[in-house]
Amino acid sequence: MKSRSSTMKNCVAVFSLTAVALTLAACNGSSGDTPPDTGNFRSVNAIADSSSMNVAITNATGFNDVTFGNGTEFHVIPDGSYDVTLTVQPAASGSSAVTVKDPSINISHNNITDVLAIGAAATPHYLTVVTNNSDPAANMANVEFIEAAFGSAVNIDNIYLLPPGSGAAAVVGTDPFTTVESSLDSSPTSPAYNTPKAITGGSYEIVITNGDGLVLYDSGSGAGVTLAAGQNIQIVLMDSTSDDTASPLFLYQMNGSGSNYSTLQSGAQ
Repeated sequence: MKSRSSTMKNCVAVFSLTAVALTLAACNGSSGDTPPDTGNFRSVNAIADSSSMNVAITNATGFNDVTFGNGTEFHVIPDGSYDVTLTVQPAASGSSAVTVKDPSINISHNNITDVLAIGAAATPHYLTVVTNNSDPAANMANVEFIEAAFGSAVNIDNIYLLPPGSGAAAVVGTDPFTTVESSLDSSPTSPAYNTPKAITGGSYEIVITNGDGLVLYDSGSGAGVTLAAGQNIQIVLMDSTSDDTASPLFLYQMNGSGSNYSTLQSGAQ
C-alpha cells in the first residue's frame, strides 16, 4: 500500500493581550490540555484535487503548504473568536488559488477546534468541528468520525468497529458504531461528525458501508487499527487517490495530543 508522508507545520503565535505580550508554542507536548484561557486549533486539507492549502488566522501565525491528506499540529491560542481563511491551490496546471473563510470560529479552553477544507479545489468549503479534550475514562478511548469525503460514491456512511479479522460480512445484523453524512449533500439526514463515543481501548477492524449496505471501506483482516485507551481520537474520512485500492475512501487518524497521525488505507491493517 502507498503511504502519505505527514506534512506537520510548526509555528509560534505571538499575541498582545491588554498590553501584555503572550507567546505560545504552536505544538503541545504529549497532552492536548492547554494553559488557562487557551484552546487548541488544528486544520486539515481534505480536498483530493488540491496541491496544497495555506491557513490564515486573525492575529495569529498560520500554516503554509498543507498537502491533501494531512493536518497541522496543534496551535495553542487564547480563548475567543477568530476568522480563519483557507487558501486552496488546485492541482490542475494553471489554476488559480481559491479562498474560503470561516468568519467566526470560537476557541475555548481544553477544546480542539478543527477546521477542514472539504469539497473540490475550484469550489472549496469548510467544515468546523469542536471537540472537548477531557481525558477518557480508565481503559477507554473517545472516538469521533468526521465525514470529509466528496466523491460521488460516498453519500451516507455507516461505520462499524468490529473485532479484528471479523470481515465485512460481519456487519450484517450489527448496529453501526455511528452514522455520518457529508455536509455537502443536498439534504443530509445525518450529521457530518458524531459526538465522541467511548469504547474500550484496543484494536478494531473498521468497516464502512453506504446507505444501501455497499462496503466502501474495510481496514483489513490483520491485527486491526489501534484505538488506544486514554486518547481522544478523531478519524477523518477522505477520498482515496491511491491506485492500489478499490476503496473510494481512506482514513486519517488523529489523536488528542496533536501528534501521532496515521493514514489508514483500505485492506492494509
